[in-house]
Amino acid sequence: MLPFTSMFALERFLSFNLFRCCTQELRLSGFKESNVFCLENVECLQSLNLRNCENVEEIKMEKLHTWVSPGTSYTSPFHTLTSVSFQDCHKLTDVTWLILVPNLSLWKLKSVYWDVLPFPCLKCIFVGICPELKKLPLNSDSAKGNRITIDGNEDWWAEIEWENEATRQTFLPFFRSYS
Repeated sequence: MLPFTSMFALERFLSFNLFRCCTQELRLSGFKESNVFCLENVECLQSLNLRNCENVEEIKMEKLHTWVSPGTSYTSPFHTLTSVSFQDCHKLTDVTWLILVPNLSLWKLKSVYWDVLPFPCLKCIFVGICPELKKLPLNSDSAKGNRITIDGNEDWWAEIEWENEATRQTFLPFFRSYS
């Protein structure tokens, strides 16, 4: 698959039903003109790669309806997606849709975001089977006025690389081990 470098080219490609229904991999590189793009009914998408998409702030993934058996429908917006990669997409801050990807393995995930993020409404972080995840986008100010519970394995918790000791001490009382 050749990388798409403009929204016009991507939209034109996806406007053809045959391409949209058969595309297994999308590589989006160097998007500069768009801050939101929608991947609608890309039914066979297995791999999504965004690189140097400096202005992309949001990815909208529309629901897909897959027939499991007659009379039964299974709704999953990402039923075939198994690989997602973001590189140098600094304005893309909300990737919460990733939790809806049933076949995505996060074994190799090393960090959630390259910098500290504010979480004014976040209540809980659950980390399960992400042995390479060593950094959380938190500092001692991230949870100001908010108690963020962190659920994870004790071995994983021991390996977390904190910004500083103050940050570790801030979140230590809110860690809950599930092992």
